[in-house]
Amino acid sequence: GAGAEALPTTVKLGGWYHTSDRFGDQRFDTDGRSLADPLSNGMPRLHRGDWGLYGIVDTMLYREPGSDDQGLSVFARLAGSPAAQNLVGFYADGGVAYKGLLPGRDNDTAGLAFAYAPISDRARDLDRDYRSFGEPSYPVRSQELVVELTYQAQLAPWWTLQADLQFVSNPSGKVDNADGQLRENAVVVGLRSALTF
Repeated sequence: GAGAEALPTTVKLGGWYHTSDRFGDQRFDTDGRSLADPLSNGMPRLHRGDWGLYGIVDTMLYREPGSDDQGLSVFARLAGSPAAQNLVGFYADGGVAYKGLLPGRDNDTAGLAFAYAPISDRARDLDRDYRSFGEPSYPVRSQELVVELTYQAQLAPWWTLQADLQFVSNPSGKVDNADGQLRENAVVVGLRSALTF
């Protein structure tokens, strides 16, 4: 709160576990063959259970003198899951936000963030298998990267308007569209309005 010497910080560590016994393998069938193999039965090997671990840090680095929440904050998040049954085995995002960046706009927030999601080794190995089994131009998925720039304006005590601009590199990890053409990088533009009653 106001006058506190320490800057606010939140640290979270957690995990999850799913008890289902029907998590399909990202590469192998029930006979142990690659799903890309023409002799594969096409039925993914099933895994019992799935799990993930994550960590989050959200902290204020600088608070403007005399304010409760104006200033510079940063956040970071890491998450991981087993590659055998997950398309994405690791995930990271982070960013910075500044509340009250512009003079006279004390309740506005500007932010810059990124998200990084590499395709799991098991799924990439399946793509390489497709190449080795006779599809040399089959795309090998790599990672998806998103960079986001946003500005939220407090137009009235009950109304905020937020503009958002995102650049997405390798959507879905670099895959083909239905027409066989490689999926291009994307730009996403958004606008969100929130009313509080």
